[in-house]
Amino acid sequence: NVRALGTALGISALWTAAQLTGALLANSSSLLSDGLAMCVDVCAYGLNLASEVRSAGRACKLVAPFVSAVALLLVTAYSVADALGDLREGEKKQVDGRLVLGFGLAMLFADLAMLGAIFFRGSAARLQGSPFGAVCSVSRKSELNLFSGLAHVLADTLRSLTQVAVGVVILAGGPSNIVDGCGTLAISSTILLGALFLLYEVGVQWRHAMECARCNGGDASYTQWL
Repeated sequence: NVRALGTALGISALWTAAQLTGALLANSSSLLSDGLAMCVDVCAYGLNLASEVRSAGRACKLVAPFVSAVALLLVTAYSVADALGDLREGEKKQVDGRLVLGFGLAMLFADLAMLGAIFFRGSAARLQGSPFGAVCSVSRKSELNLFSGLAHVLADTLRSLTQVAVGVVILAGGPSNIVDGCGTLAISSTILLGALFLLYEVGVQWRHAMECARCNGGDASYTQWL
C-alpha cells in the first residue's frame, strides 16, 4: 500500500505542476479547475501515505479523506463561479484547444499509470505469474487510505476524459470559451460527487467505530480499534 500511494503521489505532484502551468498558458478554466482538484489530491495522497507509514490508528486515517472532501467542496464552489463567469462573457476569452487536448491526453495516461500502481501492487512473486493474477482488490474497510486514493484517481480519470472532449470540440470549431465553461461545470460535478462520496465513507467508518467502541465498554479511543 505504501508503494502504491507513493507512486500515485509522485506522478500526481509532477502532473499537477505541469497542468497548472498549462492552464495559465491555455487560458482554460477547465484545466485550472482540474489542476486545483489535483492539488487537493496531492495533499490527500501525502496524508494517506503518512498514515500508512506511521501505522496510525483509525482516527488519523479518517482525517485525510475528511480534509480532502472539504477542500474538494471549496474547489467545486470556486470552479462553478469561474465557469458561470466565463459563460456570461461569451467569446471574449479565447482558449487554446491544442493545449487543453494535449494536457487531457497526458493526464489520462498518468491516471492509467496510477491505477496500475494501485491494482498491480502485489508482491514480486505474484507479478511473475499471470498479469491477471497480480491484480489486487482494494477494501474500503481495511484499506481506507488506499481506497481514498483510488477514489481520487478514478475521479481524475473522469476529469481527464472531460478535458480530452473539451479539446476535441474546441479544435472542431466550437466556441472555445463556452465549451471550456461547460467543461468546467462537468469537471466541477465530478469533483462534487467525489467529495460527497468521501464524506459518505468517512461517515460509515465513524459509525462503525462508535459501534465498536460501545462493544468495548464505551471506550471511544480509535487507537484500540484497528
